[in-house]
Amino acid sequence: METSNPTGETATCPRCGGRGDVVCMECQGTGETRNVFWVVTGRCMVCATKRGFVTCPKCLGAGQC
Repeated sequence: METSNPTGETATCPRCGGRGDVVCMECQGTGETRNVFWVVTGRCMVCATKRGFVTCPKCLGAGQC
């Protein structure tokens, strides 16, 4: 899904810089879950398929707004 600005032109998404994904806020890009002592306890379930990244919520992965 691509959104456009009022002039009809598309621009690079300012949130992801055109990549379409951003660093996972749950694991901070490590792809792993950790306990309070920072010991790895498993794989992050929020970004399991992209390993440290999630689809950009601003452009929905399109890379352009």
